[in-house]
Amino acid sequence: MTNEEVIAYLKQGGRMNKPKYCDGDLYLLVMKCWSEKPKRRPKFKELASELEEMELDKEVYINMNGAYEDKITATE
Repeated sequence: MTNEEVIAYLKQGGRMNKPKYCDGDLYLLVMKCWSEKPKRRPKFKELASELEEMELDKEVYINMNGAYEDKITATE
């Protein structure tokens, strides 16, 4: 996409889909940060707090093993 196409896409509400190996809770937090209305975006302190909670609750946010396995399978 060109810069202009990206801007138009975002203005129309378009957002990147959740990456295959990204944890759902992490993606939801990212989506909050991408809110069109700045007041709906988390403040830095809230963001830090949510990330800390996630860190305590979960072991894996992005499953890199799955991505590595997909790459190995694709090259065989």
